[in-house]
Amino acid sequence: MGHSKNKVGVIQFTILTIVSMTDGIIMIPTLAAGVGAISLYAWITTTLGAVILAYAFAKCG
Repeated sequence: MGHSKNKVGVIQFTILTIVSMTDGIIMIPTLAAGVGAISLYAWITTTLGAVILAYAFAKCG
């Protein structure tokens, strides 16, 4: 197959990743403050989600 002009580049994926992760990272402490120690699971879930997202983007490129 030839190269497609519609292919997303590294810069676009980087910006997409930063934008999608920023909202969650900023909001988790605020949302988790009301539930106490269980909020550690939210941080673990966010980290796992970021790793999965980074892996998916790496496979696309």
